[in-house]
Amino acid sequence: MKNLKCLFIRNNCLTDLRGIECLEQLVILDVSNNLLTETNVLEVLPNLTTLYVGSNKLSDTTGIDSLARCKSLSTLDVSRNMLKDSQSMLKLLIRIRQLSVLYLHGNPLVRNFESYRAEITTHCTNLKFLDDKPIRENDRFCAKAWMKTGMQGMKEEKIRQKDVEDLEMHVYVLGKFKHEDSGGKKHLSSAVSSSQKEIDISEIMFLNLA
Repeated sequence: MKNLKCLFIRNNCLTDLRGIECLEQLVILDVSNNLLTETNVLEVLPNLTTLYVGSNKLSDTTGIDSLARCKSLSTLDVSRNMLKDSQSMLKLLIRIRQLSVLYLHGNPLVRNFESYRAEITTHCTNLKFLDDKPIRENDRFCAKAWMKTGMQGMKEEKIRQKDVEDLEMHVYVLGKFKHEDSGGKKHLSSAVSSSQKEIDISEIMFLNLA
């Protein structure tokens, strides 16, 4: 038992995790759908990378605060609990520095964030997935814009990203046309001339000082 690496004990009406601290080799633990109010005993598991503790009775971050001392923890599911304090949760998540996958939906605290995804994305710099949705580079730019100037800043950033996407498509189409019609230079010249009425690529600069 001491060499056990994966343990799945969901749906067992568990109220505590006493005794699990002896499983020092544990890597994956699923204790979803139980009656747990805290998980602090898990701090002694140095190899724990994945913890599923969704659909329990967690109501306060003090009950899961020691997860920040699980140095290998990268996937955390605390969805569908009763966690309410958004700022305490955010502070805890920041301390779990290696966290890359997080499930937090179904908790009251989600509604207490002014902008849930933007705040989590900004502060959890290594996060790759939040509630099953990937966090892209563009999402981080939007989140930073929101942190600086609010919703207006986020809207402006989304418009900027759309303009960049349109320009990239424009350049791609012109390049493809040139490749397929290399003999029709006059035709291509006409197409390029027409497109330049809309936008001159030489006049565009993208400068990111963030």
